[in-house]
Amino acid sequence: MLDRKSRCISLELYLSEIETTISNSDGHIGNLELAKQSGMTLRKQYYSIAVVAACPFPCARGTPVRVARSAEALAELGHSVHVVTYNLSDPGLGISHERLTIHRIPRVPFYRNLSPGPSLTKLALLDPLLLVKLYSVMDRNKIDYIYAHHYEALAVALVIRAVKYCPVIYDAHTILETELPDYAPGPVKPAVRKVGKWIDGFLPRHANHIVAVTDEVAERLAVYCNDRKRMNVISNGLELGHFMACRWNPDLLDSAKKVLVFTGNLTAYQRIDLMLEAFALLRRRRKDILLRIVTNDDFHPYAPLARKLKIEDDIELASSGFDELPGEIAGASVALTPRCSMDGIPQKLLNDMAVGAPIVSFAGSARNLVDNVNGLVI
Repeated sequence: MLDRKSRCISLELYLSEIETTISNSDGHIGNLELAKQSGMTLRKQYYSIAVVAACPFPCARGTPVRVARSAEALAELGHSVHVVTYNLSDPGLGISHERLTIHRIPRVPFYRNLSPGPSLTKLALLDPLLLVKLYSVMDRNKIDYIYAHHYEALAVALVIRAVKYCPVIYDAHTILETELPDYAPGPVKPAVRKVGKWIDGFLPRHANHIVAVTDEVAERLAVYCNDRKRMNVISNGLELGHFMACRWNPDLLDSAKKVLVFTGNLTAYQRIDLMLEAFALLRRRRKDILLRIVTNDDFHPYAPLARKLKIEDDIELASSGFDELPGEIAGASVALTPRCSMDGIPQKLLNDMAVGAPIVSFAGSARNLVDNVNGLVI
């Protein structure tokens, strides 16, 4: 990971807004009674905060990166931060701060999945273990706030609040009504969408304060919660110094071979299938292009489609650590974002923009892109 000085570049994007969130949550109706019951002193200069993350941590993808950076930011502000999370983490990645402590659930020997998305094992085993771990952390530390990332962590936090009377801040990364169907097979997508919409309308409204990743997420949740006043919007940040140190330069590219690059996980919502089909169409018109997929996931599920499209020899697979990622982006002619829609911000899109690479993205995930200015939006 980056050294302390480099990480502070991204932390600056969070500090003032998170401080405002903490202050706003103090004054929110209902928190006063909760604070009295828990014996908490209002308007303290520094707080003890339990950051709950139902995911591998740290891990080089969107949700865990946001968890890590917000936790570091809170610690940098002077607060005491306790990250309560799964036992899994991305090899080679680390996070440390003198005021930040990581509390992990017990090791689950048969579960090693670092990919995003719900699963029966997570819901039936890992999340209950997370609940027990959070209770233990609350029991041993005088926690002022629970800062819950995403829905599973929010559900765990709300259960604990009923016992420990501790205010809950919910960090909303997405809207389940639109994201949950991406993990379901076609025939059940409509039913899964309804389930997601019900969860959107039920869980967030019980949080004492909400932090949304985008204005769109905030507006959707404001409709469900019938309250926009107890929400802040804090966008994702990134390590600008790390990515801008390796800027895209067309003069340094191989003129004989045009490389299209995709970086990230290969979960269904990324729509790798559409990317492969579009590349196959382009390959029929141009013989000087190559698709480079930089991922730590297994490409095997997409291999049959690549063979069917007759492009398997034109695809180059590579794995990359965080340190090598800017170079992978800078070495391509075009960076691709094939995800059709999302309510949050693709972390990979921010990385591509920081490097300065030309970007092609579907409109549904083209946050901060201006068509024909800093990217091609389709």
